[in-house]
Amino acid sequence: MADKRPAQPEPGLTAAVEHDELHPILRFLTDNLKVIAFAVGGLILVVALASGYRAWRDSRLADAREELGKLVAASGENRLTNLQAFAEQAPSALRTAVLFELANAAVEEDNQAVALEAFRKLRDTAGDELRATAELGMANALMATGKPDEALQGLKAASGIPEAYQAPLTRARAQAAEAAGQWNEAIAAYEALRELEPANAEFIAAKIAELQVKQAQAGQAASAS
Repeated sequence: MADKRPAQPEPGLTAAVEHDELHPILRFLTDNLKVIAFAVGGLILVVALASGYRAWRDSRLADAREELGKLVAASGENRLTNLQAFAEQAPSALRTAVLFELANAAVEEDNQAVALEAFRKLRDTAGDELRATAELGMANALMATGKPDEALQGLKAASGIPEAYQAPLTRARAQAAEAAGQWNEAIAAYEALRELEPANAEFIAAKIAELQVKQAQAGQAASAS
């Protein structure tokens, strides 16, 4: 006589569900398929949006680079004005390059006020090497407008300057101090420069001797008055 017992389910996920034998992790997955599908869909959407944003950003940056190149290569009385306007709305990734080009253009056109402002912004945003360049640019702009005291003050306050830039900044400090008539500062700066540039020791020694004479003369004039 044939066995009439109902057929047993094959071992597997269905049988395991019916017999409540699922591993806890598998049970979580089966109980939350809709939630998981929604979360995965949301992740795909986020990735798609992020990819779209990166593509838009890269395209905008490429357009901005092209525009900057045209402005730098341009000539005429509006060049500086156009560079200033571009600097106000340029992408942050191009800010350092734009400020550097703006400062150079201002120096070329002898617009020391614009050069000073551009170099000041560059100093506050750039890395160490460009910061040193910006400090020198600011000092030159201030010297050109008859403000050696301000130039000296800025150079003395400069910090985080790479070793390769110590000599030019020290030389600028000596020149600013001399122009300001601050003889002690000038002599001290040239003494420091002599250590930094031993190849120019003879010239620097002569310069120090010249400043010492000026210092003595200034002291005699002060005593006589």
